[in-house]
Amino acid sequence: MKKLKIEFSEKLLTKNAGLYLLALFSEKLSIKLLFKTNISIKRGSTAKYQVPDVLTMLIMSIFTGAKHISHLALLRHDEVIRTYYNWQDFPDDRTIGRIFKLFTFKHCTELSDIETLLRKKVWSRKWFGRITFDMDSTVKGVYGNQEGAEKGYNSKKRGQKSYHPLLCYVAENRECFHNWFRSGSSYTSNGVLEFTKECFSKIPKRVWKIFVRADSGFFSGAFIEYLERNKCEYLIKVKLKNLTSLLLRQKWRKVKNTEGTETTTFMHQCNKWNKARNFYAVRKIVELPDEKMLIPIPKYEYFCYVSNCNLTPMKAHRCYGQRATSENWIE
Repeated sequence: MKKLKIEFSEKLLTKNAGLYLLALFSEKLSIKLLFKTNISIKRGSTAKYQVPDVLTMLIMSIFTGAKHISHLALLRHDEVIRTYYNWQDFPDDRTIGRIFKLFTFKHCTELSDIETLLRKKVWSRKWFGRITFDMDSTVKGVYGNQEGAEKGYNSKKRGQKSYHPLLCYVAENRECFHNWFRSGSSYTSNGVLEFTKECFSKIPKRVWKIFVRADSGFFSGAFIEYLERNKCEYLIKVKLKNLTSLLLRQKWRKVKNTEGTETTTFMHQCNKWNKARNFYAVRKIVELPDEKMLIPIPKYEYFCYVSNCNLTPMKAHRCYGQRATSENWIE
């Protein structure tokens, strides 16, 4: 077989060609102009890099998979993207870090206002009449002495400093609708009501129905009452200290064609609640009982939800399982 000489003669090649389409979209939305007119950080006329340029660089780097400032090297060495954006010079990591240190809470609020303006532009075209909010809290561990990181509950690494943000996704289009940055020492339910109020304030007028799915961190009477006042449907995972003993007192029914699975529905009023509400529970056998025991008792895994929807326990369990996709989006 004849040997072939293989060589790459083309220079302007890139694996980030998809950023071209994103660039066209950002130009249509006038993102860079919004940065320039709405962010009050003003650098000197002799400054080599302006805030709108650095923010654009950061956003496009995130789309290429960057998770750290050092990862901006993905675009720093991409001659095609730099040529298209007219980035003749690209700042190093230290310069980018100095620029972001200029940001204060005021400037973060300005960024949030820009996000609202962009959302209105996009949603003015088409939007859903009924939306699903998937609300979640997550623990993100960090190393070193990161600003705002504190020790709190961390199931993976106990004692590690972490962040504990709140997040809200729109299930229909996977959009991260709203988020709150919190330190790792924050209790799961801290601020969930205020966070939800901010989410509702951002909803377009054309939305007429909201369905909220939330993890156990949002299980509180005040939160549920707020959803009911706003005529929202909800499905929330239950978090109670005496949950297992409460479930053991219920009457369980076997699920047809599903071995080892039972369900129950009951009314329960938690402490400080204004009324009783519907609870849906599912339990599955995870370990069969020892036949040598006097009273063989299997070990169960329990799933319990509170909802104002007309559901069966299995439908509630499956519906809540769809919320797990938001955990993938978080990752």
